[in-house]
Amino acid sequence: VVGTVFVIKDGSKVPLDGVIESGTSCIDESNLTGESVPARKVAGAKVFAGTINVGGGFLTARSTSLAGDSTVARLVELVELSHRQTSPTEQQVKRIARYYTPIVVLTAICFAVV
Repeated sequence: VVGTVFVIKDGSKVPLDGVIESGTSCIDESNLTGESVPARKVAGAKVFAGTINVGGGFLTARSTSLAGDSTVARLVELVELSHRQTSPTEQQVKRIARYYTPIVVLTAICFAVV
C-alpha cells in the first residue's frame, strides 16, 4: 500500500520504491544505474525497489508506489516490450535470409560435390 512505512536494514534489499524518512546509509543502485559507487542516502532521498543497503546504516522509508508500479517493474516491462517489437530493417533481413541462406548452402554443397 502506498504510504506504508518500512525499514531497510544493513545488507537487505529495498522492498518498494519510497522516500527515506529517517536514517543515513549508502545504497547500491548498480543494478538500476550501472554506477559502481553506492549512493549516499539521507532523509528525503528516494530509494528504489531491488537496490541494496550497503552503508551500514538503518533506514526508515515510506513507500511511494506499489510493487507493480516500481522502477524495476517498469524497467522489466520496457525490456519485454523491446523484445516483442522488431524494426523494419530486422524484418527485411529475416525475409532475405529465408531465401538467401538455403541458396548459399545448396551452392556450397554443389561446389563440394564437383
